[in-house]
Amino acid sequence: MGESAKVEVLRTMSEIEQTKTMIRTTKIRLVAARKMKEAAEAFALVEINALSNNENESLPGNQITLSFKEYTVLTCKAHDAEEQSRKRVANAMLEVEETNLSNMNILKRVEEAKEEVKTSKKALLQ
Repeated sequence: MGESAKVEVLRTMSEIEQTKTMIRTTKIRLVAARKMKEAAEAFALVEINALSNNENESLPGNQITLSFKEYTVLTCKAHDAEEQSRKRVANAMLEVEETNLSNMNILKRVEEAKEEVKTSKKALLQ
């Protein structure tokens, strides 16, 4: 009984170390996802500022004439950039959510492993 309890304690301690490593990895991913979200938000603010500047620059002396084709191309590029920005923000938010769920699962497993270690230690002392 004593030898099997020692093996169980060692196995549990190994699992705890693996879980700690997974927690560190998850934290790194969370930081990366947050940075991606911040970058997407900053990009959105730049777009908003650019649009508001365009409104201010539409005074009579500040106008540029574009052909319909040029206008269409620029409009398509703007819509594509906006769509890509939205997708990036959505993906970053999904990654943050997944990371949070993973983090909660890992913390739960750590608590379970701690309880197993306590139980194993009690068994060893008996």
